[in-house]
Amino acid sequence: MKEVYWSESPVQRAVDGGTGSIVLQDGEPFYRIHNYHVMPPFLVSLVSGTEHWMFVSSAGGLTCGRRNPDHALFPYETDDKVHDSVSTTGPFTALLVEDRGKIRLWTPFSGNLSTFALERNLYKNLPGNRLVFEEVNHDLELVFRYGWSVSDRFGFVKRSCIVNTGRAGRRIELLDGLRNLLPFGVTRQTQTGLSTLLDAYKQAEAVPGLCAGVYSLSSILTDRAEPCEALKATVAWSTGLPDPQVLLSEDQVEAFLSGVPVESEPQARGRRGAFLVQSAVSLAPDSEHSWYVMADIDQGPSRLAGLLGQIRKGVAA
Repeated sequence: MKEVYWSESPVQRAVDGGTGSIVLQDGEPFYRIHNYHVMPPFLVSLVSGTEHWMFVSSAGGLTCGRRNPDHALFPYETDDKVHDSVSTTGPFTALLVEDRGKIRLWTPFSGNLSTFALERNLYKNLPGNRLVFEEVNHDLELVFRYGWSVSDRFGFVKRSCIVNTGRAGRRIELLDGLRNLLPFGVTRQTQTGLSTLLDAYKQAEAVPGLCAGVYSLSSILTDRAEPCEALKATVAWSTGLPDPQVLLSEDQVEAFLSGVPVESEPQARGRRGAFLVQSAVSLAPDSEHSWYVMADIDQGPSRLAGLLGQIRKGVAA
C-alpha cells in the first residue's frame, strides 16, 4: 500500500472496524459499533413515545420531524439522499485547537480520510431512543461526542461533549450547530419540486438576549392571487456554551475554518436556515465540557412565546 501525503502530513484511514459489543455509557447499556465508518452507510431510526420520527444515516445526515413528512425539521428524503446529505444537512462541528504553539483545525465526522489518527464509534441504547456518535482524536488527545434524543417538550435534542484525555490543558474555539433547518409550511412536495424557489422565501431572525433563532417563510407558497401568511415557525436554541455568537446561515463557516473572527448574525433572508453557535472553552487535563442544541417545529405565537420564556428562565432539556 502506498503512503499518501496531504501537504506534509500522511493521510490516515481506518482499515479495521465494524465489530459490535455491549458497553456502558452514563451507567446505561449501549450497543457499540467500533469504527462504523469502514462499513457502507446505513440508516438508523430513533424510537419516540410521542409523535416524533427520526432517521439518521451513519454518515451523519438525517431527516426528522413530527407526525408526517409535511412537518419535517430537515428535508424528508429517501435513504440514499439522506446518506449523501451529510455535507449539507444536520449536525456540523468545527474545532480550532491550540496545540504546541499552533492552531489545529479538527472537523469531526467530516469524511473517512484524515491527517489525524482517528477512531470512531456509534452507540445506540437498548430501548432505541438515544443515538451517540463518537470520534477519538489520538493525536490531539481529545474525544468529541454528540448524541440525538427527542423531547415532547423541547423537540429534537442534540447533546455534544468534548473530553480532554491528555495531560495538558486545551483551549478550543468551536463552531457547532445544525444546517438546512426547514421552516413551517414546507411540505414534502414543495421541498422536492420547488426547493430553489422555497429558499427565496426563507427568513431567520436571532432572538435578542438569547442563544436562539426563529425560522419562518415570508409567505406560504401558493399559486393563488391571495395573501397566505406563515403563522408558525421553527425554533432552534442552545445552552451550555460561554459567550455564544449565533450564526443563522453558513456564510461565515469558511471564515471560521481559516481563523477569521466571525460576527453574530441578527437575521438572514433568502438562504437555507442554519443555527450555528461560535464559542470557546478551556479544558483542564481529564476534564470535559458539554452543551445542548435543540430545535422544534410548528411553533405558533403563544407556544413560541412560552418556549422563549422558559429559555430565559434557564430551563434545559
